[in-house]
Amino acid sequence: MRIAKRLAVAVVSVAIGSAAPAHAQAPAGGTTRPITLVVPLPQVPTVSENALAGFNVGVWFGIAAPAKTARDVTDRIGKEIGEITRLPDLQKKLSPLGYDLGFAGADRFRELIATDHKRYGAVIREAGIAPN
Repeated sequence: MRIAKRLAVAVVSVAIGSAAPAHAQAPAGGTTRPITLVVPLPQVPTVSENALAGFNVGVWFGIAAPAKTARDVTDRIGKEIGEITRLPDLQKKLSPLGYDLGFAGADRFRELIATDHKRYGAVIREAGIAPN
């Protein structure tokens, strides 16, 4: 049973997940109500606006290739993906669901992974979380 349906029939009372799929599968009739989001959707305040000032956790999607893949191959794939993410029809369909198709490129993606690794590594160490 999808989470939006579980919310609607009171199997669960609170759910944390990606806004876009939840929004798309939410039953009609107003039986569920979004309270807060990490990424903005119309008429729903973000976590930072609603509860935790400065809260900044994002979700990103990326495509990776084996480390020894030739740079010209990854550049070509990146160029094609960048062009696709800028298509107006795609932007128009996904933007209302909370998706920002801001293509960053390989170098920026590498930086993002390194930054998140450092950030969440610190959180994990401070919390004393051990691998299991």
